[in-house]
Amino acid sequence: MIKLTEPLSAAPPQAVQSTKRALNMHMKRAVAGVLEFALASEYQSFDTPEHRAIVNGFVERSRARAAKG
Repeated sequence: MIKLTEPLSAAPPQAVQSTKRALNMHMKRAVAGVLEFALASEYQSFDTPEHRAIVNGFVERSRARAAKG
Protein backbone atom coordinates (compact mmCIF):
# COMPACT_ATOMS: atom_id res chain seq x y z
CA MET A 1 0.00 0.00 0.00
CA ILE A 2 2.85 2.37 0.79
CA LYS A 3 4.24 1.90 -2.72
CA LEU A 4 0.98 3.32 -4.07
CA THR A 5 0.42 6.10 -1.56
CA GLU A 6 3.87 7.65 -1.67
CA PRO A 7 3.68 8.71 -5.34
CA LEU A 8 0.11 9.93 -4.83
CA SER A 9 1.07 12.02 -1.83
CA ALA A 10 3.92 13.55 -3.85
CA ALA A 11 1.64 14.39 -6.81
CA PRO A 12 -0.01 17.79 -7.15
CA PRO A 13 -3.33 17.70 -5.23
CA GLN A 14 -5.29 19.14 -8.17
CA ALA A 15 -4.03 16.35 -10.44
CA VAL A 16 -5.01 13.67 -7.94
CA GLN A 17 -8.45 15.23 -7.45
CA SER A 18 -9.04 15.44 -11.19
CA THR A 19 -7.99 11.83 -11.67
CA LYS A 20 -10.31 10.73 -8.87
CA ARG A 21 -13.19 12.65 -10.46
CA ALA A 22 -12.49 11.06 -13.84
CA LEU A 23 -12.38 7.56 -12.34
CA ASN A 24 -15.59 8.16 -10.38
CA MET A 25 -17.33 9.43 -13.54
CA HIS A 26 -16.22 6.31 -15.39
CA MET A 27 -17.46 4.01 -12.62
CA LYS A 28 -20.85 5.76 -12.45
CA ARG A 29 -21.30 5.45 -16.21
CA ALA A 30 -20.21 1.81 -16.20
CA VAL A 31 -22.72 1.00 -13.47
CA ALA A 32 -25.49 2.95 -15.19
CA GLY A 33 -24.86 0.95 -18.36
CA VAL A 34 -25.68 -2.38 -16.72
CA LEU A 35 -28.05 -1.28 -13.96
CA GLU A 36 -31.19 -1.45 -16.09
CA PHE A 37 -30.34 -4.96 -17.27
CA ALA A 38 -29.42 -6.09 -13.76
CA LEU A 39 -32.68 -4.79 -12.30
CA ALA A 40 -34.75 -6.36 -15.06
CA SER A 41 -33.02 -9.70 -14.48
CA GLU A 42 -33.59 -9.42 -10.75
CA TYR A 43 -37.29 -8.74 -11.22
CA GLN A 44 -37.59 -11.71 -13.59
CA SER A 45 -36.09 -13.97 -10.96
CA PHE A 46 -38.85 -12.96 -8.53
CA ASP A 47 -41.36 -14.77 -10.73
CA THR A 48 -39.68 -18.18 -10.78
CA PRO A 49 -40.82 -21.29 -8.94
CA GLU A 50 -37.42 -21.48 -7.24
CA HIS A 51 -37.76 -18.00 -5.79
CA ARG A 52 -41.30 -18.65 -4.57
CA ALA A 53 -40.16 -21.88 -2.90
CA ILE A 54 -37.30 -20.09 -1.13
CA VAL A 55 -39.58 -17.28 0.07
CA ASN A 56 -42.24 -19.74 1.23
CA GLY A 57 -39.61 -21.73 3.14
CA PHE A 58 -38.37 -18.57 4.82
CA VAL A 59 -41.90 -17.55 5.81
CA GLU A 60 -42.64 -21.01 7.20
CA ARG A 61 -39.43 -21.06 9.26
CA SER A 62 -40.15 -17.57 10.57
CA ARG A 63 -43.67 -18.55 11.61
CA ALA A 64 -42.37 -21.69 13.32
CA ARG A 65 -39.81 -19.65 15.29
CA ALA A 66 -42.45 -17.10 16.27
CA ALA A 67 -44.78 -19.84 17.47
CA LYS A 68 -42.03 -21.33 19.67
CA GLY A 69 -40.94 -18.20 21.31
